[in-house]
Amino acid sequence: VAADAAVTPAEPAENAIAELAELLAGAAAPTIVTSTLGADPAARAELETIAERLAIPVLQSWPFAVNIRSDHPMNLRLSGSDWLGRADVILVVDAAVPWVPRRFTPRPEALVIQMAADPSYAMYPYRDFPAQRLISGSTRAGLAMLARRIGELDVDAERIEARRAEIARRQADADAARRARLDEARASVPIDAAWTAQCVNAIKSDRAVVVNELGVPFEFLDFPGGSGYIGETTAGGLGTGLGQALGAKLADRNRDVYCCVGDGSFMFGNPTPALLVARTLKLPITIIVANNGMWYAVEQSTVDIFPDGAAAAAGDMPLTRFGESPDYAAIARACGAHGERVEEPGELEGALRRAQERNAAGQAALIEVRTAPGTR
Repeated sequence: VAADAAVTPAEPAENAIAELAELLAGAAAPTIVTSTLGADPAARAELETIAERLAIPVLQSWPFAVNIRSDHPMNLRLSGSDWLGRADVILVVDAAVPWVPRRFTPRPEALVIQMAADPSYAMYPYRDFPAQRLISGSTRAGLAMLARRIGELDVDAERIEARRAEIARRQADADAARRARLDEARASVPIDAAWTAQCVNAIKSDRAVVVNELGVPFEFLDFPGGSGYIGETTAGGLGTGLGQALGAKLADRNRDVYCCVGDGSFMFGNPTPALLVARTLKLPITIIVANNGMWYAVEQSTVDIFPDGAAAAAGDMPLTRFGESPDYAAIARACGAHGERVEEPGELEGALRRAQERNAAGQAALIEVRTAPGTR
């Protein structure tokens, strides 16, 4: 294959897209669920157009990218499970795990359509999500076709505007809840991870990339413009964040890169080699370590799967809470990076700006944030 050979996207079947357009336009409570679509900005733009035109809310399950702008009127972030529960038509686009079955399943009469290059995810040994329609092909091409087809339909404008107003009310309630938590977090000690996210919002530019591996709550990060996001995958395991952040900086040295990780994710990511690579290859990134003094992912996963088990009943679950932590900022300094520890919420934004200054001078930086358990 020639080095400059281009891959022509395979378009979905025209009749499948035509039926999908009719189903979405005629639905009372249509919903779109996605996870990785935003890795292709052109596909995201098509999705935003469709969602706006038909007033279809978009939910993000295990978001790995910015799948829809944070200020888009149809973005329900992660807070729309109740809406999903009443949905009559659900379009799942590029989402291997559209929901967690133990916590939610669509109502039996809901029509589920899955669109992806491989909508059955045949490479997975086991996957059990309902679907009455599978649409195979390039999602960018499929959504562009869908947008054109919807534009040709005679839709019920009154019903769509009523739905738009309802979603706007939901958005307002969700925004009020986020503001209330941030107001409380502004002075919380240990630092609330939502406040860490807010401080990242305050300093990052529209060209920044945020890598988030269990570091901050996604719903408190803002992505109104061209900034990028790389989240954790549904594959399981910890320790990918540091390598992803270095790769993002290597791919585009003109972008600021912020790597938000939990203390467990940091340890599992081989931090000493990662910091050495950052220094050797001159990849100045900012690492934000949420130090909650425990392996929260281990505890939460255990409780999720065995809520009535012996470990959940234990007052102090084994292998989760340590009482002591390494000095992560000292580890960074030992590897030639700038390192600080922050324990007061009012000091965090200033520390992040100092990290920015060190990055601009060519030096990686690490900010250790003493965080309350369970706030991310």
